[in-house]
Amino acid sequence: MEELLVRTLGEKIKLAVDLAPGLGQALTDASQLENAILNLAINARDAMPHGGTLTIATTNEAIKVKQRFGPEEIDAGDYTVVCVGDTGVGMSPDTVAKVFEPFFTTKQLARERGLGLSMIYGFAKQSRGHVRVDSAEGQGTAFRLYLPRYQGTPRRGPLSRETTRRRDPERPCCLWKTIQRCVSSFRICCATSATPASRRATARARCPC
Repeated sequence: MEELLVRTLGEKIKLAVDLAPGLGQALTDASQLENAILNLAINARDAMPHGGTLTIATTNEAIKVKQRFGPEEIDAGDYTVVCVGDTGVGMSPDTVAKVFEPFFTTKQLARERGLGLSMIYGFAKQSRGHVRVDSAEGQGTAFRLYLPRYQGTPRRGPLSRETTRRRDPERPCCLWKTIQRCVSSFRICCATSATPASRRATARARCPC
């Protein structure tokens, strides 16, 4: 993503990348992770109108006991952490307390904005992870995505439908990722309680989930 981020940030902002060697595996949606990083970078760019440095770093971190960082609690466990930090204007404690609320923003409506932080928070929760925010007025902001360490064998390529069912047989077919897959192949999954019985069997047969 480095080339894309450099173009997005512009000439006033320096991009620094600090990737830890031996980084642990995390089981998550790669496209959503890239989208979260890109939009955190856009938010950071807007917080540095006069220029600055955006740092993207990764690290392994072990949380021994449950900890609270502002509005967020982080469970004990091993995590792969992705941090997006800036040297911008920072946020007050009151703003940090509301930063994950839906529709909350400190930007003017006319300005370009990144993805709402509530959606990034939702992505972290979907990955069974957490988001930590460290910020102070005039001292910049750092968002840390805590993704649980994956202890299994890394897989290459997409999982087959049989493997997905075997790993999580009760996974509902109405999950957003699955709906995206259905829509992209023009096969809408309509196997819901409101679907007539005459259509339900056909819908289940056509749905790729």
